[in-house]
Amino acid sequence: MRRRVFILFFIIACLWILGLANFTIEVFFTETRNNCYLVYTENGEEYTLDFPGVFVKEWYADIIVPPGMEKLPGNRLMFRDARYIFYYSNNYYWVNESFEIIDFAAIDELENNVIYTGLDFFDNNGVYSIRKNMVDEIHYIVSKTSSLSQGSVKISYVDIENKHIVFRRGINVRIFEWETLDLIDNSFYEIIEKSDDRSEFVLFSDGKLLRVR
Repeated sequence: MRRRVFILFFIIACLWILGLANFTIEVFFTETRNNCYLVYTENGEEYTLDFPGVFVKEWYADIIVPPGMEKLPGNRLMFRDARYIFYYSNNYYWVNESFEIIDFAAIDELENNVIYTGLDFFDNNGVYSIRKNMVDEIHYIVSKTSSLSQGSVKISYVDIENKHIVFRRGINVRIFEWETLDLIDNSFYEIIEKSDDRSEFVLFSDGKLLRVR
């Protein structure tokens, strides 16, 4: 019994010594590091970005790269510009060309931008993004749907999963296949422009638009 008690106290003492040693190392061998980076954008712009100071060990520095940024040599970062607004998990986010979440979208930014939804984002080493094998397909969808906004015909909302587009004035268009968007001509815009508020249409695979309500 005494032997077991001795072993238990010995283990506790070792843990206490290790904790004290770690505390001593943290106190005497760490320093405050100012995180100042030169940030480049895809458009060639550059500016300085200051992050809050952090404690780092003298022999090892943890460099935390914010989501949506790529670390370059010499305290430099490449910032991938925000392109689209996605609604996901009860929040609106700015997403870049690689469909990585990089920031929250402000309420006043929602009015003049198309809102996309119907995708899941997954944690990939701290960066939330869609699956890599979906990037080309989703890029095709967002580029085609964003190009539909012409003149007085403006898109408000795109549900990628359910193939559903909502134009201004609450006009709904349901699509069977996204590739059908390649067949859209001027008659499509004329119908949408002249239709009543909250009208509903179906876009068939031959590019024909049928009003259902």
